[in-house]
Amino acid sequence: MMRREVRASAFGRAFALLLASPGAADEWVLGLGADDVFDGHNKVVAAFLAEYHSDPFSQSGRASFSWMAALQADTDGDVLAVGGIYFLMRSHGSWVVEASLGAGALHQGSNPLKPGDSFQFRTSIGAGYELDSGTRISLSIDHLFNKDFRNTAPGTETVLLRYTRQF
Repeated sequence: MMRREVRASAFGRAFALLLASPGAADEWVLGLGADDVFDGHNKVVAAFLAEYHSDPFSQSGRASFSWMAALQADTDGDVLAVGGIYFLMRSHGSWVVEASLGAGALHQGSNPLKPGDSFQFRTSIGAGYELDSGTRISLSIDHLFNKDFRNTAPGTETVLLRYTRQF
């Protein structure tokens, strides 16, 4: 119980810092949602996300590619840290489509996907709306899977409501 309180407190402070002051990053993302959404064998738990996107390293028209780093946790005790590539496509209006692919380490909490398997991939796809201020609100589905790339251990999905702030 004490470990969950410490983790929740640490994430709360991180979120407050992200909202309070601009950083040197191009974008900061905060997300709140549910993990284990489509898993019949697990219970649905709350999930939290903090993500960073660098300035785009490649742009073509309305599409851009950036480096990405993310920290994701849930109330089941899972903590994921990944790095990878982020893709953003803006429409002619204010709608956006976003996707990412990352790899990193997973600390598995009380309901492990596969005991001892800490290296994971995370894919994400989402759609959202860009406000006049340049901030975005989006809904994403993330999929977490291990290095085996087989459906014997199908991974887990997280649905997140995301708030993105540009700097």
